[in-house]
Amino acid sequence: MVQTVSSGYSSTSAWELSAAEFQVREERRMQRALDQGLGRVPSELEAKGQLLHGAPGEALVDLSEDFDLIVVGSRGYGPLTRTLLGGTSRKLFNDSHCSVLAVPREMSSGPLAAQQEAPDAEEPA
Repeated sequence: MVQTVSSGYSSTSAWELSAAEFQVREERRMQRALDQGLGRVPSELEAKGQLLHGAPGEALVDLSEDFDLIVVGSRGYGPLTRTLLGGTSRKLFNDSHCSVLAVPREMSSGPLAAQQEAPDAEEPA
């Protein structure tokens, strides 16, 4: 399982933090999300997590040399756009060094299904 670091939202405005503070908070937030995802993997399966830095598509394409298969989500917002992929998925399908499997958005059940999280409360420094 791989989770990439990206700038998201936080309860504290990015304008109120230094760049270093913002990066530390984002990395903590992403590590918690990664840990939560790994916690949902059934114990009989082997899984490891790694935070990557940079543009998600490029980082995952580089990492794809080490894998046989990468599973990504599709946007799938209805019958016409069901086949559309996001930029990261599209980059992987075009440039990956291994096979890529797109899982439809409707695949929202089972032990590995993503769960919606509420935004984090402000972290203590």
